[in-house]
Amino acid sequence: MTQKRRLRKYREYLEAQSLSPLTVEMYYREAFCLETYLKGGKPKKKQVQQFISEIRQDHKISTVNGYIVAINRYLKWMNMNEYCVKTKRVQGNWNLENVISIEEYNRLIKYAKENKKDKYYLIIRILGKTGIRIGELRYITVEALEQQSMMIYGKGKYRSIYLTDDLISEMREYCKMNNIQSGCIFLGNKNTPISRSAVWQMLQKIANGAGVPRRKVHPHSFRHLFAKTYMEHHGNISELADILGHSGLEITRIYLTTTREEKLRRINELPL
Repeated sequence: MTQKRRLRKYREYLEAQSLSPLTVEMYYREAFCLETYLKGGKPKKKQVQQFISEIRQDHKISTVNGYIVAINRYLKWMNMNEYCVKTKRVQGNWNLENVISIEEYNRLIKYAKENKKDKYYLIIRILGKTGIRIGELRYITVEALEQQSMMIYGKGKYRSIYLTDDLISEMREYCKMNNIQSGCIFLGNKNTPISRSAVWQMLQKIANGAGVPRRKVHPHSFRHLFAKTYMEHHGNISELADILGHSGLEITRIYLTTTREEKLRRINELPL
């Protein structure tokens, strides 16, 4: 099979999976880069390791690990599991430094509400109160409001999303005001489910207006805020992993860590 045909078939395989368009592009891009590096030849483990060390040496470990996962997926697709490379271990380096605080979250929703950005007011509220990913906004439908929860599929597994009474009430009012009678509630300009990039761009504008650092206002920041707040109030890591759809507790354990500011505050409170 030629390199071009192999890459084409790999893209077809990725598109047939339950992956977001951005994830498909990332996986395909890394496969293309690897193929280009190998010049169409059959990969060997040493070459894959060399590719990662040469091409990705200037990136953060977490970013490199993302590339390794993408490359490993391509190798597995080619039935070359033995050539897969282990991700780099990050020893005690988990942190939540660029996550918005409750106070900043409230400033964002207050600004959005006062400036009549109703769609984004609700999106911020939903992200903060459910912990869903941006790509999962498409599951928030008029029909789902009657059930108060919905089953969604992502990352290769099913999980339930729960909607609080106040969210349901506000979304019903929003649907009534915008004549949304069925299907996905949050749509983009092309009448399709709103995209991650559109949400990110508007969040940045709202952050500017609300006086919240833009680096902290990204779609995943609200998922982190939800998880961290849940742990502070309930402390049930297994339940949180289930809500977030994590396959194991290791990923969820990040929410047991504290930020630099929290560590400093606690140290300052010591009677020493």
